[in-house]
Amino acid sequence: MPEREAKLVIMAEPPQAIADAIAALTTLGGQPLALAGTVVQRDTYFDTPDGALRARRQSLRLRVTGKGTKLTLKGQARDVDSGVTERDELEREWSAAAFA
Repeated sequence: MPEREAKLVIMAEPPQAIADAIAALTTLGGQPLALAGTVVQRDTYFDTPDGALRARRQSLRLRVTGKGTKLTLKGQARDVDSGVTERDELEREWSAAAFA
């Protein structure tokens, strides 16, 4: 099943005050909200020495969290609507097979 992801980018000053106001919301679009907790993660991005992935607007990421390690290859973003982009993403639990 394809994954749908939304990201909020705060472009105003002061960003922390806006983030705090959003975090204080109890509903969104009529749906109840609850704090999900904090997730600590470490992302490391890789590329070839000549920057081939960056040149193709792709990325290769290793994400480490308390729940495990995932390897993700992201394709080039495509504009699908005003302010909305879409990109293919292949994500696997870390293993030698996933890396290969």
